[in-house]
Amino acid sequence: MKKTVLAVTLAALPLAAMADVTLYGKVKMAVETSMYESKKEDVTRTNIDDVGSRIGFKGTEALSSNLNAIWQIETALTMTGSTDGNGVATGSSFGKLRDSFVGLQSNDFGTLQLGRLGNFANIHQGVIDVWTYGQGTLGLAAFTNNGRRYDHAVRYTTPDLSGFTGFVQYGQEEAQAGNIVTTTDGVDQANRLVNVGLKFATGPWLLTYGYQDNTSLYYVDAIDHSVEGVYQADGLLLGLGYRNNQAENNTYFDAERTYDQYALTVAYEVGAWKPKFSYAYGDQTSSYGGQEHGSLTYNQAIIGVDYSLSKRTVIGTQFGYIDTKEKALGFDGEFDSVKIDPVQSLGVNVVHSF
Repeated sequence: MKKTVLAVTLAALPLAAMADVTLYGKVKMAVETSMYESKKEDVTRTNIDDVGSRIGFKGTEALSSNLNAIWQIETALTMTGSTDGNGVATGSSFGKLRDSFVGLQSNDFGTLQLGRLGNFANIHQGVIDVWTYGQGTLGLAAFTNNGRRYDHAVRYTTPDLSGFTGFVQYGQEEAQAGNIVTTTDGVDQANRLVNVGLKFATGPWLLTYGYQDNTSLYYVDAIDHSVEGVYQADGLLLGLGYRNNQAENNTYFDAERTYDQYALTVAYEVGAWKPKFSYAYGDQTSSYGGQEHGSLTYNQAIIGVDYSLSKRTVIGTQFGYIDTKEKALGFDGEFDSVKIDPVQSLGVNVVHSF
């Protein structure tokens, strides 16, 4: 009996020492079927895939009455295994590192973090993308593709100031691992990010604005403005979003691109049920040497419903439709309209949070 008590006591010691550590994550799986036309033939593609599973550990240590050390380690999971460069299954379930950092947090002075960090769009925006999906037709993937993570980043977030929170981040994601880049020379092979954001939260309202200046290899400079407004109360979610992206590449015939996108989402919880709807529209124009070269527009609609089996387990289904049209400058100097056949997708998913 004494040996049993001693064994239990010793086993509990590491747990007591790690009492401030939280284990968390999500398991997300989906079956998705997409229908489209390729080379004048109807194509149906069905996938059974992991669509965003992850696992993480995070913790805090009180350094003083108003200063905490904070840390997080989070990685993607691939519940269906992964493949090597030749497409051969390896059976590995761990994917790319997600937001992982160490930092300091103070209610008076704000939060400073260092590590692999998501930008403002990744952390504070994308609320209107309420969908679980792998195929882009089944979610607002085109609208939210400005959310990304940087391998070597530093971020400062202000404390809450009457509902306002500011966000400033600088990051680098090198093509060559371990090569810390200090200039914007193309030889450095760097993607350099300057990102600021402002969030205002009061009652059921959440308003965000993000600005991102992303410089990458070959002097490509992309400026991204993103705005989201969300109202959430009494089971209702109503969200609107707008994005403007402008990119320049001075090494390729003074190429320029302007991309405007709009999105709307409505969702409403009725008991365990949550019907949802999203609509998105995008309009992209491009030019070379100051001459218009072409444009691309898309219209997208998604409708679906979630059902909560418990507080942690949700099943959902949705249908997505996207119609894309392209206009390109032909060899004769005239614009030719090219209609890209629409894509229709149907998905069923299950999500368990822990």
